[in-house]
Amino acid sequence: MNEKEKAFSESLEKATEAFKKVSAAAKKLSMRGASKGGRARAEKLSPEERSEIARRAVETRWEKAGKTDIPKAHYMGEIHIGDKIIPCAVLEDGTRVF
Repeated sequence: MNEKEKAFSESLEKATEAFKKVSAAAKKLSMRGASKGGRARAEKLSPEERSEIARRAVETRWEKAGKTDIPKAHYMGEIHIGDKIIPCAVLEDGTRVF
């Protein structure tokens, strides 16, 4: 290993150690208050606001996964079997879901 490679390797090791220390500190800080903040925020939101936030999160996950839009139901109904009622729908692409 030449001098440049050795110097690079040493600086990389130092940077890695520094990152681990910062990461550990961030985890400790997060454990103190991050979950409390999220819980307090959720309590202040109305059910409609929470639903909207959740919907946007789902759309973002679908988009990242390469899926286009969330399928929407064209037809909604119920299937009656004996004394049971099962909600069902037909999606835009013809898929039937229960």
